[in-house]
Amino acid sequence: MLAQRYAYDLVVTDERGRSHEGSGESPAAYHCFGEPVVAPADGTVVTAGDGHRDYHRAGGWLDPRQRDPRGNYVTIEHESGEYSLLAHLQEDSLEVSRGDRVERGERIARCGHSGNSTEPHLHFQLQDHASFFRSMGLPVHFSSICIQNSDGKKRSHERAYISAGQRVASTE
Repeated sequence: MLAQRYAYDLVVTDERGRSHEGSGESPAAYHCFGEPVVAPADGTVVTAGDGHRDYHRAGGWLDPRQRDPRGNYVTIEHESGEYSLLAHLQEDSLEVSRGDRVERGERIARCGHSGNSTEPHLHFQLQDHASFFRSMGLPVHFSSICIQNSDGKKRSHERAYISAGQRVASTE
């Protein structure tokens, strides 16, 4: 799907690079589950969907009753005519609704395990249209991030582009 060609699935990892404690069978075992999700830039909420359950199993399992691949989500229109989509949000955690003005860093929801998700994570993408199903993905520019390479070494950047083969270890 061209809408997702520059999409990122963001997780929180521990010092060993693991996204969860123990076997990871429950969403609550994941470090990111329930963590705050913030607006990536100033804008206006154009669509938001809630009421999609967080699947009770994780670690590779998909919810057979999911009705929207995004699960719970928020789409924000930015002044540049770009739209950001934040998906797989925790059920009943949305703090914004259509028409709300948001500022960069403002909490909009919590990270969940809804929709087409094999483990709790935040799906983030930038797109050229408000509609997830009719949009084209756009390259994303991240700033103030920490990248962990496959060798475990971290590098901090004031401004950086994420490229293939790198994992986001932290967004602050």
